[in-house]
Amino acid sequence: MNQFMKEYNDADTQHAVFHLNAKERKICNDRNNSRNRCWYTEEAAQNRLNLIENDQEMERLIYDNDADDTEVD
Repeated sequence: MNQFMKEYNDADTQHAVFHLNAKERKICNDRNNSRNRCWYTEEAAQNRLNLIENDQEMERLIYDNDADDTEVD
């Protein structure tokens, strides 16, 4: 089971036992590449995910960012 999970989830097909043909390996690689491109997964893994709790907080963030952009030195 460990070997299957390494191949299926981690796309570790160098010493493949279960995913022997190119089509099966491509599916594993595509899934792995998709996970690596996902910004949500990256942020969650690095504990940098700041979820907005309510509408007031969202408005505050928008207006604060707009005020910072319009200031001229």
